[in-house]
Amino acid sequence: MKVIGEDLTTGERYLAATCFTSFVAVPSHMNEETEFTVPAVVPETAEEKMVCGGYEKRRNHRLKERDEYKNFAALLSTDLPWSDEGTGD
Repeated sequence: MKVIGEDLTTGERYLAATCFTSFVAVPSHMNEETEFTVPAVVPETAEEKMVCGGYEKRRNHRLKERDEYKNFAALLSTDLPWSDEGTGD
């Protein structure tokens, strides 16, 4: 997603924000036997091709960060700081 801002006094446009979203396709719970396919994304403009071209790099980076966060989170306690949980007391 791309959000473009505009300075109303000058008319100058600028890139205000970008984000990537993921959509998940799941079979219909009404008819689970029906197969479905999701059409492939076909980039057409130079901008679309540039964005789609960086997918693998972004995906690998995201997976690496996810693994690092899992390792970090595994070291954090869920004990309440005001209780004796996990202290052996």
